[in-house]
Amino acid sequence: MNFKRLKRIFLRVFALFFVLGLILMAAIYSYRDRIFDRIKHEVSHQIKGNFYADNFNIVFWEGGVPGLTITLENVRLEDLKHDLHHVDFLTVRQVRVRLDLIDLFRRQVQIRHIRLVDGTVNALKLKDGYANWSIFEPKDPAKKTAQARKKGFLVDIKQVRLENIQVHFADSLHHKWYGGLFKDIVCQISHKKNQFKIGVRGPMHLDGLAFNPNKGSFGTNQETELKLNLRIDTATRVLTLEPSRLVFEKKDTLRAHGRFQFFVKRPPNMNIYLHLNRLPLTKALDLMPRQLAASIGKFEYYPEIESAVVRVNGSTGAGIEPQIDVRFATGPGRFESKLGLLTNLRVKGHFTNHASGSLPTGNENSRVFFDEYTANWDDGLPVSGKMIIHNFIKSRAYITAHIDTDFSRLNDNINASNFVLENGKIYLDAQYRGGVVNVIDPKTGDLSGLLTGFVKVENGSFRYLNRQLIFDQLNMKASFNEKDLLIHHINTRLNKSPLTVKGQIKRLIPFLTSSNVRLYANASIYSPNLNFNAIKIMPLKPKGSALARKQARKQLIAKVDRIIDQLETDIDVRFDQFQYRHFKASQVSGKLNLTNKKMQIKSLAMNAFRGNFNFNGQIDYVQSNPARLSVACALRNTNIQELFWAFDDFQQQTITHRNIRGLWNSEGKIEMKLRRDYTPIPGTFSGYLNFNLRNGELIGFKPIKGIQKFIFKNRDFDHIKFAPLTSQFRFKGREIEMDKMAIESTALTLFVGGTYSFGNQTDLFVQIPLRNLRKRDKDYELVRYDEEHTPGWTLNLRAKDEGSETKIRLDIGQRVRHRKAKRQLQELSEKSSQIP
Repeated sequence: MNFKRLKRIFLRVFALFFVLGLILMAAIYSYRDRIFDRIKHEVSHQIKGNFYADNFNIVFWEGGVPGLTITLENVRLEDLKHDLHHVDFLTVRQVRVRLDLIDLFRRQVQIRHIRLVDGTVNALKLKDGYANWSIFEPKDPAKKTAQARKKGFLVDIKQVRLENIQVHFADSLHHKWYGGLFKDIVCQISHKKNQFKIGVRGPMHLDGLAFNPNKGSFGTNQETELKLNLRIDTATRVLTLEPSRLVFEKKDTLRAHGRFQFFVKRPPNMNIYLHLNRLPLTKALDLMPRQLAASIGKFEYYPEIESAVVRVNGSTGAGIEPQIDVRFATGPGRFESKLGLLTNLRVKGHFTNHASGSLPTGNENSRVFFDEYTANWDDGLPVSGKMIIHNFIKSRAYITAHIDTDFSRLNDNINASNFVLENGKIYLDAQYRGGVVNVIDPKTGDLSGLLTGFVKVENGSFRYLNRQLIFDQLNMKASFNEKDLLIHHINTRLNKSPLTVKGQIKRLIPFLTSSNVRLYANASIYSPNLNFNAIKIMPLKPKGSALARKQARKQLIAKVDRIIDQLETDIDVRFDQFQYRHFKASQVSGKLNLTNKKMQIKSLAMNAFRGNFNFNGQIDYVQSNPARLSVACALRNTNIQELFWAFDDFQQQTITHRNIRGLWNSEGKIEMKLRRDYTPIPGTFSGYLNFNLRNGELIGFKPIKGIQKFIFKNRDFDHIKFAPLTSQFRFKGREIEMDKMAIESTALTLFVGGTYSFGNQTDLFVQIPLRNLRKRDKDYELVRYDEEHTPGWTLNLRAKDEGSETKIRLDIGQRVRHRKAKRQLQELSEKSSQIP
């Protein structure tokens, strides 16, 4: 029973409210024209201009919430000078205004919420200073009291929503513009006395913000999520940007705060702070003026900005560029410089466009300070330093670089196939002053600025595998400039031999930066005792293709290899002692010229073989084995036994250092080919040698002992002494040709000529005068004979290789052959003389 009564009461109350609602809606609808007129009256009363709207509708229920919403179609606002500039301040397809019902019962129109859909706002300031937003200025400021301001219908707006509204701001007087599309922006507004707080949220497309179009714009063509907090103080004319955020596409975030101070008769001042975190520089450049972005972009370095704080301070007046200060730190990046690739590059620094207080703000007065940078140079050497760039129009820089690292650490970074670095420290300090754009002339490789610095190595050691060079106890100091490297000293041990080097490499930097530059060096090398064994200077044939070698080696090592392979060097050498295999010498001095194709030896003099050895020659390298050696040499008063021993018996076993004694003098020119260990290749000799042998002795020479099969069986052929011998040897492959030579010895007198061969082609004629039948005792006096006149009757023998042995036999037809050969030579000479 009670339930039915409650039900009836509820239905009656609902019917009552329903009827009241219908009555209310009917009353409001009946006042529809009066409300529309009231709105037009209030708007027209509070603006200095014209208000137009085509259609007017009333909605009592919107978004599931009862209330009163007035919809205005095709709304336009025109300022008083519209006929002059023909630009509507506001053109909107639809304006939806939500009214306070209680205020309506009080016969007041108070707008709480405004929604603008599909339109354009054009804020315009003309060159004469007139602004079309003056439409919102009161028509009669003198009568506008504080109470009127408080009760104004626009003052109490709580929310403004902009959907697809394009906003343009253009200041023709001060040359500024702003543009953006408010896609769905909600502005929450609250006020207390003279202060307004505004929160702006929603997505927009930012066209750009320019303080001077000639300088470019900020935030050009950016998709942005607005999260702005503003505070306006109308009494002090200050707009404060409280901590706010602009979130760009890909979640890049710009945090900002600051303030604008407005004045009555001059442009406002601003002091804005922007905070960036983990924003790619390419995005940061989009937030900068185009000209400044282009100036920074020409360095072609685009790292990720880990953090940056930007301050923009100054007047927004025409032709006045605000002061910009930036403190930044970048994440790891890459920079391809002309001197090599910098990887893992990190930078901390700051930027200003008002470096000098005596110059106007701008690109010419801009400066970037890289307070600290660290990187890996060519993926190997860790480098650090600082850099200052002046003047973004005609950029100049001051750059320092410092390297301090262990040799052994570089092995992991370099991964070189030719080097093994062991122990030691390397230091480098360099300074550069000059341009930063077009730093290097591509044709000459010359730098556009000044470069100075030094390199120092302490207690280093490394192995150069291709040439089997082991350097230890390495201490070096060198200085360099933009062209040359000056080596003050290199003290080291080369394969355990002490070595000191001084010299200069000319145009090293241009060589590293241009393929058109020839590299030249001069040096002096000194060693108290150089053991040249196991040292290889001859270039080895590169293994694999050029692409494979490039992939196998890092750029830094490739540069070192290129220097070694293409360096042309003039070297002054001085060795107190020198040894290579069995070759030993002292007081060695001379000049060398080394290139990747040859090694020239000039005026090389030394004490060797207990005499003097002078040498000029050249080793020509070819792409593969063998190399070619050509020499002109002279030996004075040398020990022939040590000469044979030093040159490994000239790669033959017939007569060795064990068989021969005497004092040797000679001069000649010889060419031969060499193996990679610099030993001669048999059969490649050519040239001649004029010689003189004094105090000669032949010991245990088996071929000459073969004469005893025929004669002189009781004479000593085991130890034979000779009178001075003088003749010429001509080298042709494995053969040595000799003219007829008189040999006077303690064993016998004979005349020898023909061909001696190291390749089983020996064919010598031997003439033994019969006067040798006379007995020769220990006191026999050696007399030198004339080769052209054989004394008396002779026994003619022929020594000829047969198989692996040299056999000596009687030669009955020897005289006939000699006379025939002499006659042919004479005829050839006569014919040659008859040719005109």
